[in-house]
Amino acid sequence: MNWNIFQWRSLKTRVTVLTLAIFVISIWSLEFYISRMLREDMQRLLGEQQFSTVSFIAAAVNGELDFRFQSLKDVAGQVSPAMLGNTAAMQVLLEQRAVFQMLFNGGTFVAGMDGTATASVPLSAGRRGVNYMDRDFIVAALKEGKATIARPVMGKQLGSPIFVMAVPIRNAHGKVIGVLAGVTDLSKPSFLDNVTQNSYGKTGAYLLNAPKHRLIVTSSDKSRRMQPLPPPGVNKMLDRYIEGYEGYGFAVDSRGVEMLNAAKGIPAAGWFVAVVLPTAEAFAPVRLMQQRMLLATIFLTLLTGALTWWVLGRQLAPTLAAARKLDSLSDSDQAPQPLPITRQDEVGQLIGGFNRLVETLGKREAALQRTLTERKHAEAELEQHRERLEEMVVERTAQLRTMTTELAMAEERERREIAQDLHDDLGQSLAVIGLRLTSLTQGLKGGDGGLMRQVQEINDMVEQANHSVRSLSIQLSPPVLSRLGLVPALESLAEEMLRTHGLNVHIRDDAKPLQLGEAMSSSLYRIVRELLINVSKHAQSDDAEVYIFTDGDKLVITVADSGIGFDAKQGLPTSADGGYGLFSVRERLLYLGGDVQIDSQPGDGTSVVVTVPLEGIKGRADD
Repeated sequence: MNWNIFQWRSLKTRVTVLTLAIFVISIWSLEFYISRMLREDMQRLLGEQQFSTVSFIAAAVNGELDFRFQSLKDVAGQVSPAMLGNTAAMQVLLEQRAVFQMLFNGGTFVAGMDGTATASVPLSAGRRGVNYMDRDFIVAALKEGKATIARPVMGKQLGSPIFVMAVPIRNAHGKVIGVLAGVTDLSKPSFLDNVTQNSYGKTGAYLLNAPKHRLIVTSSDKSRRMQPLPPPGVNKMLDRYIEGYEGYGFAVDSRGVEMLNAAKGIPAAGWFVAVVLPTAEAFAPVRLMQQRMLLATIFLTLLTGALTWWVLGRQLAPTLAAARKLDSLSDSDQAPQPLPITRQDEVGQLIGGFNRLVETLGKREAALQRTLTERKHAEAELEQHRERLEEMVVERTAQLRTMTTELAMAEERERREIAQDLHDDLGQSLAVIGLRLTSLTQGLKGGDGGLMRQVQEINDMVEQANHSVRSLSIQLSPPVLSRLGLVPALESLAEEMLRTHGLNVHIRDDAKPLQLGEAMSSSLYRIVRELLINVSKHAQSDDAEVYIFTDGDKLVITVADSGIGFDAKQGLPTSADGGYGLFSVRERLLYLGGDVQIDSQPGDGTSVVVTVPLEGIKGRADD
């Protein structure tokens, strides 16, 4: 073979040889890419399959729970107060509902307001006469009027793991008079067999979890039934599922085994169904293929490396010699010197270009020395201007905050002076007029009846005006606000709202002392008052709740009602008189450095949450 056709003195030929190195990189990258993509595709397919399976099971369980809740409500609706007081009649009612009994494999029972079971099916369960007031489902039904699914526990009479579904029994006026409960025994066949009787793969499992109680209700893995879930922070994927995430992902369980898992919520109970499968089983085919690809890649890499090492060793000898020369020059303090050219090929041309570059760089270095120096001076001057600008911004921000505080204080002082003038001047004048009209009425007794009525009407109007003056004086500057603080002032405001607007307001706080300045207390008071007035005008509700509590470094005030609500996504509705615009609330919160959030749905009431930083409150406590 004529080897001269390869032109060994040409760099193009040597680049062709170096392509082998690119082949090595490419084949390793391809192996890594294929392995990664194959695993990701398998993960996605298996995850979607898991989520589809668990979604089907969750939908089935949710439907069964809804059906049982509706059955309990239907039977509870048939119970009258007279029947509830008749133990025999209640026993007959439960025993006649054969289909109803089939829904709860642990039986059903009725309890009165004291929590004691009065009727039970089957009688062999021994529930009659047993008091269940210590169970959460009894408290929720009797005291809160809620239909609920209780925390799974060991049954008092059955002695096996159970969970109870309970609904309140009401009289004709809607008052709770008892509770009807259905018991599901987790140790017996039930509608949860789809979870407990099937396994996923060879080593996978289904789990039915109660996130509120961090408890595994039941599982196809019998060893995990009624076992607590890991505490927060141990299993991040589990924490996401507990917070409401529905989907699939990876997690390491309490035994240190990596799992591919998926979860779907059960709205009727607040539970979720999960399926877990060890990744060792899930990705076993992928690992086998990866091992084969790895062996092939290693063989090709070794073969290509040996060939490339031999070829490059011969072709790069002149380049290596030039590199050694450059290295020796870099260790000395001398200026770079031109390199010798030993061959007239591409390497020789490269060295010649380097020599010309050395000459050019020498000329440019002197010019660059001057230009770095100038740039440093410009940068230093720019930094001085930036620091001064930051100082001016800080000063102006402090001035604006001071002015805002002074304006708020001036507003409160003006309100207090107006209230004092109304009370002292106009109130006293009206009181004197009332006394004189009363004296005039006494003098007119037995006289002209028409004149007597007119004087009496004027006297009534004076009393009404006097009452309005006192009310307006309190609204402008409540005395209790400055004497006792924010919470007592809001309690006084609740009495005013009931008296003037017919709105029943409940004030609740966390009993923690608040160090609030006068301006701060006044602003928060007026924010709450504005929100309550909005409730009275627009919510069409007779009740409102005000919650005041601290949350870390923030003070949170929530004003909630159960009125008609509105679609918060469409923005706040407005009306001619302001409506829900809450302009003044937002303006005051701007001064306080706070925020307001509104949560509302049509028909579900409205909740307005006002958040103010505690640092801002403490900073204004002495205003």
